[in-house]
Amino acid sequence: MLIEPMIHQLHQLRLRGMAAGLEQLLGSAQRQTMSFEERLSVMIQHEITERDSKRLAQRLRWAKLPQHAALEDLDTRAPRGIDPKLITMLAALSWTRTSHIRTS
Repeated sequence: MLIEPMIHQLHQLRLRGMAAGLEQLLGSAQRQTMSFEERLSVMIQHEITERDSKRLAQRLRWAKLPQHAALEDLDTRAPRGIDPKLITMLAALSWTRTSHIRTS
């Protein structure tokens, strides 16, 4: 089967992540050493990542947040009284396993 029609069919089936994974594999020198199952796994992983990204983007649109913010963008160097270790612990969600938050 020719590659371009296959990629077109993946897009028709709305498997855009798999199509992107296939295109990436075609440009990779590793594809010769990978088994069919490994290549299929890469394509499936691309599809899952694509769908998760779209789901997150849709939820962010629905939330209508006034500004885009990420925990990674938080400047802990500014004197705000924020303990960087506490922020790290909260971000790792380790407090959910221990059922409490320790403050120092």
